[in-house]
Amino acid sequence: MRIVREAFAWTGLFMAIRCLGHDLSREQMVGTSMIEVITDEKGNPVDPFDLDGEFFINGTEIDDMIESIIFNQTEMDDIQHLKERLYSEEEYAKLRESGKRCFYGLNCLYGLGSMGPLEERESSVQDQSPLRNRTRIEDDQFKKYPGDENKYRYVKLENGLQAFLVSNSLLYTSSLSLGVQAGSAFDPEGIDGVSYLLTQELFKREANTTDEGDFRRLLDDNNGYYNVEANKFSTIYSYNIKSRHFQSSVHAFRRRLGKDVITWESLDESISETVELTELFKGVDSMQEQQLKRSLANSSHIFHRFPYGTNETLRVIPSRRSLSLQEEIIRFKKRYYSPHLMVVSISTSLSLDTAEELVRSAFSDLVRNGVSPPSPKKLSGNVVHPYDTLIGRFVEIRSRAPEAYITMEFPIPRQNKLWRYKLGSYAKYFLTQRFHNGLLEKMTKVGWVREIQVDLVNDDTGFSNLVIKATLIDSDRSNLIRVVQAIFATLDAVKTAKFNKYIDEQVRRVEQGILKQYKSTGYYRYSREIVKSFLETGCSPEYVLLIPYEIEQTDHSYVRMILEHVNPFNMALTFSSSSFSRNSQDFLLSSQTYGESGWGRFSRSIMSFFRRVRRSFLRPKPGEYPNFKVERHLNANYLITSIPTKTLELLNASNEQLAREFLDFNMTEIVIDYPKQYKIYTYDIPAQVHPQLLIESLASYIKYTTNTTEEIDEVLMNKVLSGFNEFVSPLAYSTFYFPTDVGIPKISFCLRIFIQPKSLVIYGFQSLPRTNARLVVLSYLFMKSFKNAIPSEFREGIVENRSRSISELQSSFLGIEFSWTNYTSSFDSFFSTVINGLRRYEEFVSKSHFNQAKSDFESMLNKIYSLKSTTLAEYTSFEILNFYSMTPSMLAQALKGIKFKDVVDFAVYVIKAGSIESLIIGNCTPMQVNSYLLKIGRMLNRDSLSVTDVSNLRFLNRFVLRRGLYVKGAEAGASDLPEALGSLEYDQADNSSAGEGNYPITNATRKISTADSSDKAFMPEGNYKGKWINRINLDILPSEYRNVFHLKQCSNPNEDLSVVYIEVQVGKYSEEMFAFLRLVASLDTQGVFRQFASSEYPNTEISVSPHAIGTSYLLLKIMISSAEHSIIKLTSLAVQFYNKYFTMVTPLVSREEFKRGVNRAVTGIEIPHIKMKELLEQYSSSLLDRKSDLNWKYTQVAYLLNLNYNEFLNTWGVFAKSAKVLVSIVKTHVSAIEMAEANSFQLEGFNRINSTSILKKVAIENNFVAL
Repeated sequence: MRIVREAFAWTGLFMAIRCLGHDLSREQMVGTSMIEVITDEKGNPVDPFDLDGEFFINGTEIDDMIESIIFNQTEMDDIQHLKERLYSEEEYAKLRESGKRCFYGLNCLYGLGSMGPLEERESSVQDQSPLRNRTRIEDDQFKKYPGDENKYRYVKLENGLQAFLVSNSLLYTSSLSLGVQAGSAFDPEGIDGVSYLLTQELFKREANTTDEGDFRRLLDDNNGYYNVEANKFSTIYSYNIKSRHFQSSVHAFRRRLGKDVITWESLDESISETVELTELFKGVDSMQEQQLKRSLANSSHIFHRFPYGTNETLRVIPSRRSLSLQEEIIRFKKRYYSPHLMVVSISTSLSLDTAEELVRSAFSDLVRNGVSPPSPKKLSGNVVHPYDTLIGRFVEIRSRAPEAYITMEFPIPRQNKLWRYKLGSYAKYFLTQRFHNGLLEKMTKVGWVREIQVDLVNDDTGFSNLVIKATLIDSDRSNLIRVVQAIFATLDAVKTAKFNKYIDEQVRRVEQGILKQYKSTGYYRYSREIVKSFLETGCSPEYVLLIPYEIEQTDHSYVRMILEHVNPFNMALTFSSSSFSRNSQDFLLSSQTYGESGWGRFSRSIMSFFRRVRRSFLRPKPGEYPNFKVERHLNANYLITSIPTKTLELLNASNEQLAREFLDFNMTEIVIDYPKQYKIYTYDIPAQVHPQLLIESLASYIKYTTNTTEEIDEVLMNKVLSGFNEFVSPLAYSTFYFPTDVGIPKISFCLRIFIQPKSLVIYGFQSLPRTNARLVVLSYLFMKSFKNAIPSEFREGIVENRSRSISELQSSFLGIEFSWTNYTSSFDSFFSTVINGLRRYEEFVSKSHFNQAKSDFESMLNKIYSLKSTTLAEYTSFEILNFYSMTPSMLAQALKGIKFKDVVDFAVYVIKAGSIESLIIGNCTPMQVNSYLLKIGRMLNRDSLSVTDVSNLRFLNRFVLRRGLYVKGAEAGASDLPEALGSLEYDQADNSSAGEGNYPITNATRKISTADSSDKAFMPEGNYKGKWINRINLDILPSEYRNVFHLKQCSNPNEDLSVVYIEVQVGKYSEEMFAFLRLVASLDTQGVFRQFASSEYPNTEISVSPHAIGTSYLLLKIMISSAEHSIIKLTSLAVQFYNKYFTMVTPLVSREEFKRGVNRAVTGIEIPHIKMKELLEQYSSSLLDRKSDLNWKYTQVAYLLNLNYNEFLNTWGVFAKSAKVLVSIVKTHVSAIEMAEANSFQLEGFNRINSTSILKKVAIENNFVAL
């Protein structure tokens, strides 16, 4: 041991000496070769990017290599030396002679491949516009996007204020945005945050105000929304409110804007609010990262300055310097809040004349002061770009977000004047589009990247960045350099690609499609975008509408010029993750980055040993592992280091050859084939906000393309049928179509073949549970056997809902569903395989596939048998309200009795006689959609189906029309069933109707004989008694069903959780009431519950969610769970909380929480614009299951946005009289005493039942269930 200790001590001493003297040998170490790649037997070099290849390191240099990796800290001088190699001596001399501060990333600004000519040409177009200096521009003079139905006007008032007016009579909310050309860049020297403080002072909520016309009170009382965006050189105020209150809100806004008397008491309150907001920013990762980059940027650039305010900047520093913050903020407002520095945009349902009169009356009295603010260049000390101190640097940021991501930022020549061309769109197109064998598809398949975003960021301080952000699938940094390599390789291939008009058109339409999602006149965003676009670009007013959408073809040399800036030597690299494991420098130089062999693993072990020895002698400095630097203002934790020269050289070698060989990605093929195979068709299709019936879309399409003024009525529908008879399929009456505006050349297709409710003893005719169980099992085996039989590449297209409970199985449809999202060219192969397989089901599916499906169903049943407490509670409530609920034993019994031939007979019946419904979302015209349906119909031999009589369709106004079509579509499917169903004998026993609010209820007996038709052989012979309940009405249930309490013990031995489940019977279904329940579920019920339960019930959770039984009845689900408390205490707590919170006439919900709840609920309902799979999931469940009308999203959002606080309080009263079903689940591991206490527990106000069969007996006695 003594010898070992001495050896370790000598080694440590040796390392300490080397640590002290490593600076002396730095210059010799810079050029040390880290990896020597040895050729193979044929003399070919081993590919360093082949993951399966072998790597060799020259052992004679291992000592120098270790020393270089551990001690060599590459500096900016070395990187600058590498940059200079990229130029000839003559070119570099021109740069040096310019005498301007510049670096590699922006050299083109000073004569080398300059974008100056393009910028000058654009400036000339804008400056020479005949409308540039007009004080009035009418609607027909604006440059509009095709299909824009809004009316526009631009006016410039006598005091210099500019106003853009947008009129659309369909708007249910109106919005205003006001931009001031002043921001934090003009804060007084030494006081950061004055500009931001002023925004809080002018528009803060006034405590205890009695003025009903106060701006913030108007917003709060009428569900308005307010937002302020504070930048360096601009401040944009935005709000929206219900249209009927808009005019009064504009005058209220103007009064706040003109506030001149600012007292210290009021200012002190605003300072506290500002400091509180800044503290909140510390918890937002994106805000922390943005402020960190400001702090690390060039200190001479105005971008470096802190834009918000802290207690130090707003109280301590002014006091220390004897400055009056009150005087400074008044001086700031008088100097910069001048009408000639203001731009207003209004989106309203008012006419243009009324809107103009409103603007003039509200803003004409503002007094112009004539101040011209200094330019960004002047305030930045001629520093062109603030990131010159971040180029070549690697920054690691500790975040709280679960996902890790890489951000690559590249300074580029300023682009704010070049908005017409969007030169970064080409890089964005090839990096982010999921086309076949594209980069993103490859990176996703290998498990590296989940998503890539590319943005061209124009900062209002005058610089631009191209930003590439890659979200990693996990936090493992081992693939970080690989991902960056792949991105550079792809971009190199884009540089060398031959662009053509097809690519230009594709990029243009993709960019327009993605940006067009912001064109929503119903929200404040549209008004804000107009103001923001105008301030950023300084364009002539008539062009402002095109700025987000226009992308014009230009000389591709400018595209390549931008791409030349996207290189490793002009990059600031950021890695954000929630965990760190080692020093950044060690990681970037790790041999794992370059591949690893036996020698590599050995060398890494030695390096790790020497690192530990070194750290045992040296105390880490801030910024070195494991200590993090902390940003001053928002406390971002980060490490920063230079990217080693070796890493930069490796990334610079990422070329097109790497793209082909390592990534198997051929850019040339993409350029040639992509435009021909996948063309975006929705460019000229009218925008839609939700799906509509295809037959209506066909009529709309013809109306739009022929520019006819005819309304969509029976005449126009007849034209559709007569003019396109060979294209119109009967399936067009049961197909929903939604053309998306995003530029993704894919479509999502959802198709369902199922048995109509009236065709068998199911759903509409509620039969005995055993019959339902057999049909559910048959349907599952039909689908699963077929899924097992088709090729593996198509299996993901067969929808399989893994039911977690009996209630989910009970409500499942009978048939098969396909869901497929892909390129249009792949649909033929998918449907030819799948649909033809269905036609030949008996030959296509074997008994082995059937046996495998039975095994899968048994596994699902086993999971259902061991239900978790939460699922068991919901299922028990389902049993109470559903007279025909199945049991697991019924399903198991049905599974045993089903043979392979039964499944085949069932499949033949569904395929031959089942109804077909479909939903298509994506980039295709209605005519294309119908052509797909024709192919499917012909494959299934459905050509003989007759077209529904168009005269029966009720074409009313835009929204009533959809509801009428929807109902008709539901009825039409049944008429297409074959007459063979007549063999089902039907004897009516009773038919009663209880008037309005009650629904037809029919008791019946059906006799099925398999001798009549082989189609029904899957149904055993016999008589089936049941009840046909079209719609459930819980209001007419017997009294025994109201306020029911049931206690049950969980049978899952792996769970130890008590659960109390309350199902509140709210009333008949309506979209408005369902939206109200969404709002209730969006409120901070958890916060109120914690206060109510206080410290007596720690670790107790509550959840609230709305639920609908079809489109007949609404329920509110409330679930409280805990692993620590007895079921008696938990049940009592749940009832007490319900009585305290839900049944109060005035709920414990403040105006502020009401508004936040509305915003959360609306956000949850709003339609996503980009992800078609999310659209498909949302709409396939709501449309194909016939659970709501087509217009439900619009109806719910409109209801919430028009709901005021008083109306909310009145509607809340519904909970005071609602009936309830309460189910308490006793946790598995309880003592006999606890169980006995639970069994004897009585709950006041609730009818306790010991078995759900008691209620079924009551239902039978009251003629709700036939024996």
